[in-house]
Formats: sequence, structure tokens, C-alpha cells
Amino acid sequence: MAAVLSQFMEFHSVHGTNVRLDLSRTQATRVESFANGVCFSKDPLSPGEIFLVEIEEKELGWCGHLRIGLTAHDPRTMETVPEYSLPNLVEMGDSWVFAITRNHNKVTEDGGGEVEGGEQPNIGDEAGNKPKTFFTDTHLYIENMGIPKDKLVGRSRPGRYSHILDDLYKTNALPPTARRSRIGVVYVPKGQGYGDMHIIINGEDMGASAKRIPTNKPLYAVVDVFAATKCVQIVQVEYGYVGSERFTFSFTIKDSPEHFINVSAWGNGEYVQGLSSRFQIGDCVIIENPLVVTKDYEKEERFCPSTPSTYRLLVTETHSSIRICSDLETEARILPLFHMPIKDPRDFYSLGDITANGQSLDGHIINILAAVQSVGEEKFFTKSDGRKGQRLELKLFDDTGKSFPLVCWDKETIRLVQTLTQRETVLFIADARITFDTFRNCMIATATSKTIITVNPDTAEANRLYTFIRELLEAGGLDDQDILSGDDVPLDSISDVLTVNQLKARSQEHADVFHCIIYGFITTLDLSSSISKVIRKKCAKCKFRINEEIQTCSNDACPNQGQLLQATEGFDLLLDVSDHTGTLQSCNLAGTVAEKTLGYKVWIEFIMNVNQGTVGSDPVILATAGYDHTVRFWQAHSGICTRTVQHQDSVSFTNKSFASQIHSHDLQL
Repeated sequence: MAAVLSQFMEFHSVHGTNVRLDLSRTQATRVESFANGVCFSKDPLSPGEIFLVEIEEKELGWCGHLRIGLTAHDPRTMETVPEYSLPNLVEMGDSWVFAITRNHNKVTEDGGGEVEGGEQPNIGDEAGNKPKTFFTDTHLYIENMGIPKDKLVGRSRPGRYSHILDDLYKTNALPPTARRSRIGVVYVPKGQGYGDMHIIINGEDMGASAKRIPTNKPLYAVVDVFAATKCVQIVQVEYGYVGSERFTFSFTIKDSPEHFINVSAWGNGEYVQGLSSRFQIGDCVIIENPLVVTKDYEKEERFCPSTPSTYRLLVTETHSSIRICSDLETEARILPLFHMPIKDPRDFYSLGDITANGQSLDGHIINILAAVQSVGEEKFFTKSDGRKGQRLELKLFDDTGKSFPLVCWDKETIRLVQTLTQRETVLFIADARITFDTFRNCMIATATSKTIITVNPDTAEANRLYTFIRELLEAGGLDDQDILSGDDVPLDSISDVLTVNQLKARSQEHADVFHCIIYGFITTLDLSSSISKVIRKKCAKCKFRINEEIQTCSNDACPNQGQLLQATEGFDLLLDVSDHTGTLQSCNLAGTVAEKTLGYKVWIEFIMNVNQGTVGSDPVILATAGYDHTVRFWQAHSGICTRTVQHQDSVSFTNKSFASQIHSHDLQL
């Protein structure tokens, strides 16, 4: 099950006379007395969507606590907001409100037993019989709806695992009415046109507190900030029905040298994917009407770049928009910030320092200032859950070391580094993770979701490194043997021998790249299919594939855009490899490895159609490949292999003399 967010939760502008909302409309405070604290959700709730609040402040001297529930009354149609949710609002009809008490909140079923929260009912016999405990379940299940428990549970003390401690030490359990207690309301469908209302307290379902609520009208959440409860804060919660999908992505923006902030965008797949494709790292954008929310330090410190702000921005399909800035003056002011590191430019490790420290840095997050030595090819793979992944490795160097690996997994980071010019670009890499690679027996750096890469930083330290690069190149200090493709591995260092089944099992257990030896057979290798499936053109500058239809680089950020296309051709084949345990399908065989395996280099030349032999006839593309010494002909426009010719000699023809033989009809077609 995956989680989704349907809308950003806010309080309605219509509320009790003693309520004051903050600017984000996510915090409600009763400023005087003990009544007139009724609040509503800004929007109606969807089925299975929880409206969750955390008690932030109590006021001694009053009897009674928070009240929560649902109403079918649109707050905009109310002439006056009732003084109390109980009994006033309920007496208006179509309203269901539950009073929270310190001890007795569970609803007793008709059979006499209490409803036990946290169980997942009726989702298969196996799931239903599976024993569950409070602190081992990651989700609270009600019918076929699941809510992540990490947001539902209030903290009685600081700490990531305080909710587990609260469960283990019952004597210190968090009372429902205490500060930091989290209380929510949700309804789930029960038959055509009806639903049951459930109250959730600190991750536990109190049961169906109201049954057969008509769902033919919009249902708004009701929160009565009553008596001893003085202030509540909305907690944004992901929820979801089993089988639903969540789409979200995050990025970081900067509008001054010192200030930058994280932005999260979420919505349906079409919205998020469309939004993420409209801009990329380095673009100047305008974000309209983002929602400002308090930063979740626990999550952001783990998964997002560290920012100086205590807030983050939330971009939603219904509230916000993002567009490319077209104002030249604004661009001229903003774009230079792209070359200013987010960290102190003097706070970094040299490659020599990393190597000298060795495994003592394993797992550390550090900053690196280095130059790009080489950029490897992007590798694609399928994860154990069926999702597609990618990986790219580049080599770094500075005045203390060469060929230091930096591994990138994120699409946008890979797109950025693919545009870099080798041996001319300096990088300031903030918050890279350093680990020890046991296979290569060396330290490597990895760009994570926390990492921000500054290209050609405008700092004194970077300028000194750039000067060193130029002097080194002029002196020939970087010879060809040092400029390896970013992910070359010495073959004699690979010792693990696996079967096909063992390789498949290991790939599901480990997301990282590994190397092994397989003894098997090539069971599928189609050299006679479309030429686009045999030979691929790539941009000589950024290594992206060439769009065959319009003959342009597919990389919008290619540094060669607008100039004469420079392309390289190479084999790019799919083959199946089998042994006695199974088959690896769609293995990629490309580049120089393919040339060595097949025994031929790619050679392409436009010649006249030798069958017709007349001037002006449609040209064909000629290529040779394989130990079978077969000449294959593809039509230039359709890309279809039309003829194959078996050459009788054992000599490999890879030059123009071979073409002249064809023109002379030395080969019988």
C-alpha cells in the first residue's frame, strides 16, 4: 500500500468568536473564556481522509476537554457559529461530535466488547490472522484504509522513538487530553451512501463512534477548542486505500546568498510528473501561492538538504503554481546564486584527506571541492519492487588525488552531471555521503537526497583549483590512462561466480551495483532487427541519445545546443544469457565491450543500392558485425534490415576497401 495526500488541511475562516487562527490557518487558539471555540475544516473530508490535530497548549482551571467530530453543515451558510459543539451544533442536526475524556474514549460494540484499534480487518485470511502489536505496525488499518502511525502518535518526550517508549512504559503513557496528544476524526464508507465515523487517539482507533452517517452531503471536520484545551495545531497526514499510489517530489530554491528553503510538491501522477518535467536544476522559477508549513526536523534532516529556515514550502495542484521566470532583470540577479555554495566555501575535504582518513569516515556526511575528471555512462536497472532505477558514476580529481568515484542515483542529479565538461569543471559537493567500497577497497562518495552540487563555484578556493587544472592540462599531467570512463572496473578484480538464479536473488536483496562472473550461453541476439535496436547514436558532448527523427540531442540542457550536431555511433544491443538455472533477459551489450565481443567495430557508410545500381536510387546503410562475417543492409529511412550477405572469407573488412568490393559486385547478393 502506498500513501496519498488529497489536500492540505486548514481551518475554515468561519469559526467561534473566541478563536484566533495563525497566518497558515493550521493553528487555532482560544484567546479567552472556555467556550466559543468551535472550528471547522476548510474543505470537506474525503472518505478515509483523517483530520488530525495536536494539543499544543492547556489552560488550568476548566473542566472538560477537546471535542471533535463531523458536520454536514457548510460553515459558510451559518449565520452564527454555535457557542458549543455539544449540545448546540449537534442539536442542529446532521452533526456528530465526540467529547474526549482522560480515560474513557473507546466505543463499546453491541456485543459488549470494546473495539480494538490497529487491526486490519477483512483483507484476506492471512492478513486477518496475522498477529499485530501497537509498536510493530507501521500503519493503522480501518477497513481497507491505512494511515501511517508515525504521524498519528503524540510524543510525551522528545525523541524519534518516544511513541514506542510510551507503549513499553505504560506508567508514562500519554493521556488523550495531555499536551502533544494527537486526536483525529475520519469516516469510512459502509454501504451505499453511508459511512462510520472513527475517532483516532495517539495512533489507536477508538471504534465507530457514529454509524450510518449519510455521505450524500459534504462532511466537514469539527474541532471544538473547549475548556482545558487552549490551542491545537493541524498535523498533515498521509493516508491511503490499499493499492493507491502516491506521487511527490522535492527540490530546494534559493533567492539570496544566505537563504534557501526546501519545497515539496504532491498530487496525482499526471500533475507531479508534468510539473517535474517543466523545469530542472539551475532554472529560475516563480512559485505562486505556496503553503508555508513548519519544517518536520526529524524527516527533513534525514531526507532533504539542511536549510537555515524553520519552514518549508508545500506546492499543491489546487493552491499553487510554478512557472519559469521570463524577466531578464530577475534572472540576472538570481542565476549567479547558482554558483554560490550553500555551505562555508572553506569547509570541505580534499580527496587526499578523504583517502588518508580511510574507513574512519565511513558513513559520514561531508563537503567536497574537486574537479570533474570523467563522466561515465548512465546505467539502468529494475529494482526488486519492479520500479526502474538509474546510476551514474563520475571520477573526481584535485591537487591531492585522482579518479575518486562519485556515485549518483537521482535522475535530476544525473541530468546535471551529464552536462559537465570533463577536466574543465569544478564542483562544490555539499553533504555527500562517504562510504568504504569493499569490492574496490577504496572510499567513494555518493550524492544523496541531501546533497546539493554547486557547479563552478564563485569562490577563491574553487578559482585556485581551476588554475591548478589548467596548469596540469598544459603540462600533460592527465594522460589517457587516468581518464577512465566513470565506472570502469578492472576485470581481474572480479572473482564472484554466480548462476543466473543467484544473480537475480542478489539483485533483489541489494540496490547497489555489484560485479560477478556467469558461465552461460547467449540464447538471443537479434542483429537483423531495426538498425535503431542495433546501432545507437549519442551526442559526443553529453552522451545523451540522438533523436533519430529530428537528428538532435535529446538532452535539453546539452551544452552543444544550437550548434552543429556532433554524434558518435556504437553498438547498443539487447541479448539473453542463459545457464542451467534460468535466463537473464534484455541484457545490454554496448560500446567497446560489444565491439570486442562481436569482433568488429561499427562501420557505417551510405552507398548506392547495389541491386539497382543506378544514380539517384534510395541509399541504404551498411554495417558489419559479428564473427559470422555477415554484411547487413538497412534501409536509410525505415531502418529495417532488408538483406544479409554471408562473406566467404575469414577476413574482417572494416574499412572503405570493403565498400569498394561491394560496388564492384565482388559479393553476390
